Amino acid sequence: MELDLSDIKLPGALPAATLVIVAGIVLALLGRAVSPDRLLTWSEWQVVKQSRAYTRELDVISNHANRLTELLNASPNAVRASVERDKACRLDGIPALAGERDLLCAAANDVLAWAQGDIGQGAAASSVEAVLARLEMLGSGDE
Repeated sequence: MELDLSDIKLPGALPAATLVIVAGIVLALLGRAVSPDRLLTWSEWQVVKQSRAYTRELDVISNHANRLTELLNASPNAVRASVERDKACRLDGIPALAGERDLLCAAANDVLAWAQGDIGQGAAASSVEAVLARLEMLGSGDE
């Protein structure tokens, strides 16, 4: 039994096939241009993930330090200071930033002590400034 396909006519098949081939070539060239030369190894991927986590955590610590600064610039409010202290001291993350988290928690405790009238504003401000200075040093590439 012989199969004769010459009687089947598909209008527009040639332009559609040409379009598919051209699109495939364009996507291949585009993919080659934006793809890395090689895939990341598992350890390289872990470094990329940790670097991203490090940057995100630095941003979180910086945001908390800025909120502590705002609290110091406003009138003393022990409730807000207590809430910020609880948030700041509950932070957890990568071990490389444990010291910065500890500095932030100490600064938050000082801001709370200032808001409660236990210490002066200057002492609390110097604690917050120490956190901000450390974050600025880390942000400048001295990691």
